[in-house]
Amino acid sequence: MAIVAAAVVALISVAFALPAIVETVAQHVARAPGSVSFELADAPAGPTPEARVALWLRAHQPDLSASERHFHIDRRAIAAAIAYEALADPRSSSLGYAARFSGPGKVHYREFRLSEGNPAAKQVEDLGYLPKLDAFARREALSHAPVAIAYIGAIMAAFARESGQPERLACDVPLLTTLYTSMKPSDFAHHPGNLGNNVAGRWAALHVPFLTSSTGTPPAALCRA
Repeated sequence: MAIVAAAVVALISVAFALPAIVETVAQHVARAPGSVSFELADAPAGPTPEARVALWLRAHQPDLSASERHFHIDRRAIAAAIAYEALADPRSSSLGYAARFSGPGKVHYREFRLSEGNPAAKQVEDLGYLPKLDAFARREALSHAPVAIAYIGAIMAAFARESGQPERLACDVPLLTTLYTSMKPSDFAHHPGNLGNNVAGRWAALHVPFLTSSTGTPPAALCRA
């Protein structure tokens, strides 16, 4: 009986530890430094990862422009989220259903490893920016670049609305990138002021010329604030 009890305790311990183990694997084992992340595997051939991402962005300029028009968010901010994730956080695979994200920009289709929670993608659906989907339908939809680009635009639009100054935030590429990579729209509603840029936002600030040459410039009317 003592052996059986010990085995049961061991199994319970493993069960409780499993989410943490999966998280560790997802964060470290799948990284692929010096390359383009898996979600942009279809990026055209180029001499460097940066060149490949630039070509990918140019190929998807119509989708970026459409998201910009619909959500009133600078296309370069949407592109920054995609490029940062592809170049600064490259991974060799998504680890399948162990991952919480899908598609260009690594949009989180669920919040937790073992449950949907309330990720940013679901929040923008609930806010009416995009049609409602369940977690697995959302995961599949996000694997398509135009859909992922729309979700990123919607998430950034939700942040702009929560700021109370949507016109000012619409073309703040570093801040939008910071918000996208660090929190959900519902978090921003309760965040204190004077939010500084995180590493992703600082990356975006340094790469605005790269983003502009890859995607073009937004209409002057969008960025007049």
